[in-house]
Amino acid sequence: MDRGSSGESHVLLIERGFDTWLTSPKTIINGIGFGSSPKVLADFFGNDKYGNFHCLYVTVLAETGVLSLMVLVFLLGYPIIGRTGALSAIVAIGIFNLSYQSHMEPIFWLVLALLCSGERRRWTTKVVLAPATASFA
Repeated sequence: MDRGSSGESHVLLIERGFDTWLTSPKTIINGIGFGSSPKVLADFFGNDKYGNFHCLYVTVLAETGVLSLMVLVFLLGYPIIGRTGALSAIVAIGIFNLSYQSHMEPIFWLVLALLCSGERRRWTTKVVLAPATASFA
């Protein structure tokens, strides 16, 4: 990766997010506080109030802790469990948010709500009966 490149900046921000999250047992559970990333990253972004760790999952971990990450993973996974056609959209959202974060965008929540309201998967089971064999001794 080239020094000073966008890719290097992303990696440095993600590493910084993990370091911030692992600061203490309190931050591992509760994080540093929702929306606190710009303050922690002031040396990187200056006075930009939109500064963030450039990864949804790392931002959730650093700002709100491990319990919030579990809730987020459930929210992203729930549409897959009982809906048809949701898997590809959830995979796309999941991959996109590895290097960006869209949880502050209304469209993210709209898409998630639409996926949750999709057609329920019908669970069918096939019963196969083996032919009866009779033996008389």
